[in-house]
Amino acid sequence: MQLGDYIGFVDSDDYISKETYSTLLNKEIVTKNNPDLIRFQLQSEKGDIITKRITDVFGYYDISDDKSVVFDLLINKCQVANAVCCLYKKELLDNIRFNTDIKYGEDYLFNFNVFCKAKSLYIDDGIYYHYIQNLESATHIIDPQKILRRLNNHFDVDYYVYTKVIELKKYDAFYASTLNTTVRAVTTVLKLIAKGLSYEEYSKVIDEFILADYYKRYIALPNNEENINKLKSFTDINTRKNYYDEFKNA
Repeated sequence: MQLGDYIGFVDSDDYISKETYSTLLNKEIVTKNNPDLIRFQLQSEKGDIITKRITDVFGYYDISDDKSVVFDLLINKCQVANAVCCLYKKELLDNIRFNTDIKYGEDYLFNFNVFCKAKSLYIDDGIYYHYIQNLESATHIIDPQKILRRLNNHFDVDYYVYTKVIELKKYDAFYASTLNTTVRAVTTVLKLIAKGLSYEEYSKVIDEFILADYYKRYIALPNNEENINKLKSFTDINTRKNYYDEFKNA
């Protein structure tokens, strides 16, 4: 099998070995099944701190008729959200591109669309990708306006996935998961900004957040009371300070 049949991505700060792609493509299970997607594992490196990020399942999967395994890994567990730990068959990407209007969650959205189209998947248990965390990079600087854009992106991506899951019908089980994903993303963002902003600055972000159209759209969704109540507890003026303190000390 030729590397030219597949496309892979590597971020500029990260690295893989020169043999990574050829090693994966020459595995017997790959040459035998010719999968649409070949996923592998990642380790995060922040100085001397190394964290392995491993999926729950490995092996070859026929996902032509049932995509539950990839939807579970993506929507429920967010384990296959990145685009760098995958080789994509070129023909699979003929009509699929990254949404350049989205800065946060673009990989998640891209992979969801790819999974909807893919018919087969191989997940290797080897760690081949090295993600370098640079604390001085722009993604780690607390900017309230960037935070609001990040929240907007998360809500838009999750809403898109939610509507598509509803359209697919037989994947109704993932409806609630897409809504839970949004709350998890908001929680992660609020924890991040609580550590870098004063309470007054944090509260201003919350005030703008609850006025946003994407927030109003989310809290109007049906069968979502638990998540809505959670978001309202984060933003309510009577409980906001308690969550700020909790997130700051987390």
